[in-house]
Amino acid sequence: MMLVWAPIVPLTAQTKEHNPAFQALYQEARTAFDSGEYERSAELLAKAYALNPEPKLLWNRARSLQLAEKWEEALATYRAYLKLAPTPEEKQETETRIAEVKVAFNRGWLTVRSDAPNAQVIVDDVTTAPAPIENWLLDAGKHSIVVTADGVGRSQHVVTVSSGEETVLDVSLMPAPAVVNTTASGDEPMGDLEIWGWSILGAGAAIAIGGGVMLALGHADADEVNGAETDPNGVIVGLAQPDAFDLEESAKWKSQAGVGLLAAGGAAVVTGVVLLLVDAADDNGSAPKTALWMTPDSLGVSIGGGF
Repeated sequence: MMLVWAPIVPLTAQTKEHNPAFQALYQEARTAFDSGEYERSAELLAKAYALNPEPKLLWNRARSLQLAEKWEEALATYRAYLKLAPTPEEKQETETRIAEVKVAFNRGWLTVRSDAPNAQVIVDDVTTAPAPIENWLLDAGKHSIVVTADGVGRSQHVVTVSSGEETVLDVSLMPAPAVVNTTASGDEPMGDLEIWGWSILGAGAAIAIGGGVMLALGHADADEVNGAETDPNGVIVGLAQPDAFDLEESAKWKSQAGVGLLAAGGAAVVTGVVLLLVDAADDNGSAPKTALWMTPDSLGVSIGGGF
């Protein structure tokens, strides 16, 4: 464990010419420390360090500043000492002292930067300053930070400042650069409406084709019955009566099924076309108009729209 006052090693050859002055400052600083004049001890040690940059002088000065309750300077000096590669034992002792100072200090530093020109930083709804603000000393704890710039935007944050530590907040108010679409117009990916439009249109066309096939089969059965030979009384004699009856029934239900499938397929085709029109007209807001007409022998779709 390091002593409250760390003794220094003998002077180096490079500083022997300053020996009298250094020795006087060092002894005076030690006397002030022992008598409780910690702030004066820290001042004298700073002068002694200028004559002989011995690392333990930094430790003694940091300890004097800590006892003088100069928390900010004590932290900075302890940290400067840590950079000079002390022994593991000395490093542990110094980190313990830093932790003590942090608890007593109960303050930290805040830095706020913004990419917006002429941005203003408002701290805790009270203090306003132009960005950036660097190493503002604030009480440890949560703070409200607002960054605003006329004509650009406003951003609000809650940051936690830790004792003895620096908190950095980078705020972007500038809009992100526009993304340029470099996809060739003919290779643009399809949107959801377009995908659904083509899918429904294709399914409707397939159903309509199936309906047309069924309708054609129904007409073929009817033609076979109507073309059969009959007697003078109109009774079919070219087909057996059961066969004629079956063909008539088959023609009837095939025709009905064909008309139903044509209707369903036509409705699906109309729906798919409407979706494609809506997708294509999305930019100018035009609304497509559609109508479906159908007879037992034909089917039609009327579509109108603007682009």
